Amino acid sequence: MGAFCLNVSAQDNDSYYYGISLPYNDWTLLVDLHSCRMQKNDVSPDENSRRVMATNKEEALTISVFIEKPKTEGNHIDCRKFYWERSLKSPLPKENINLYEKSDMAFVEHDVKEFKGKRIDFHSMNIYMSVHGYWVDIHISKEGYEEKDKQIFEKIANSVKTVKPKPIIREEMFLFASSAYYNKNYQSAIKQYESVLAPDTAGISIDTIIWYVTVDNLGMAYAIKGDFKNAKRVFEYGVKLEPNYPNFYYNIACTHAEMSDLDNALKNLELAYKKKNKALKTETMPNPVKDPSFQKYRDDERFKAFLSKYEIKE
Repeated sequence: MGAFCLNVSAQDNDSYYYGISLPYNDWTLLVDLHSCRMQKNDVSPDENSRRVMATNKEEALTISVFIEKPKTEGNHIDCRKFYWERSLKSPLPKENINLYEKSDMAFVEHDVKEFKGKRIDFHSMNIYMSVHGYWVDIHISKEGYEEKDKQIFEKIANSVKTVKPKPIIREEMFLFASSAYYNKNYQSAIKQYESVLAPDTAGISIDTIIWYVTVDNLGMAYAIKGDFKNAKRVFEYGVKLEPNYPNFYYNIACTHAEMSDLDNALKNLELAYKKKNKALKTETMPNPVKDPSFQKYRDDERFKAFLSKYEIKE
């Protein structure tokens, strides 16, 4: 998956609170990303880990968060021991190493003054947590660190908390669904995409492009699973809300074709091609000649007449 700059929980002039969770967890980790821009936001194929990274290039500040289901259970001290031992294998010459604890968080701070003969004044803080059977590693780092930057690190560290139950955030549901979809876990994708469109989320705003992709991918996931009835239901829902969007008509045509209903397939292909100038700027109209859904109709005179009418060739 690519990076998604999503699921803002709250924002003020100096803070950018970000909620980080996993598909089937009932809690969210909140972190103040301090105006950093999202660079990475990935969910693992097994949906048991998540990695987020955000940076502020002007301040040379990076914040990363890693959540995973550990192989063995343990508290925040065990979490620190596991990940810090890995960090010690890094070639960076660590100085001023300081290990300490605050409540249910274990910390490590250290400096790197020089690397490969270059002065970098790099400062690092890791925050380790054990949350409801998952381990969390939050890493805050800055090159060109000065004493005044200490307050930034403390502000971010003090912002960290967990919220249970987790808030309904449609963009995060979309992230989980899309991760499952592109990893070909279509059953999980269907469940998550349906959640994005569920009535109890109707009052929560969502980006228009995300909505288009949700409807398209949900219908496709049903179709890939061979559930053409539900695929058609999803695409017809899309048409009801966006009657000028051609790709929904095209996908309805595909479902009819798969269900051996060429008449309704051609009817919706006509609607799709009549409205093709309403497609998104980044999209092109699919070619039914190359579409597997229409392969069995390539010698059908009705299908050939449609191709001729719109001058569609391979």
